[in-house]
Amino acid sequence: DAFDGATMAPHVFKEQLFRVFNIRLTPPELGALMKFFDKDGDGVIDCSEFLITFFKVGFEEKDKRAKAKAKLKEQKRQKEEEEKKKMEAE
Repeated sequence: DAFDGATMAPHVFKEQLFRVFNIRLTPPELGALMKFFDKDGDGVIDCSEFLITFFKVGFEEKDKRAKAKAKLKEQKRQKEEEEKKKMEAE
């Protein structure tokens, strides 16, 4: 693994988030992200664990949004069907 054993201290993590994603963090935001990604609580982020967690969260969010979109589409379809039946009954 290219990242096996590699870690990032908080200041490095903050700089990388800015360089790669153009994300500017306040100290409380950085603290929250450190808490989220620093799985063993040693004060540094394991790079391979970061990537695994980052992509896992991304895939979960994408799936969540897709399900919400499908639910809205189904609700719209049902509403249109109900309106059609209502008009046919009149």
